[in-house]
Amino acid sequence: GLPSKKLENWKFTSSRNLAAILVTLQLQNLNVDFLDQRNSIISDIKLEDLNATAKKLLDPDKLFIVVVGNPKGVTSPPQES
Repeated sequence: GLPSKKLENWKFTSSRNLAAILVTLQLQNLNVDFLDQRNSIISDIKLEDLNATAKKLLDPDKLFIVVVGNPKGVTSPPQES
């Protein structure tokens, strides 16, 4: 499932994050009050509900992992289970 720390990343935690959201709002023609609505919606999400939905919708056997570039710590493809 999704770790709770990842759920926290969906909230506005930096000026860079907020700037990206503001650009998205402009491109999607959304009102600024969407920010308040968005934060409320995300705050109401329970980690258990999110993980249960992901479990219903995602089949681990059909997922692919794509590594781009030369990230540190990745030395070989993951082993298939």
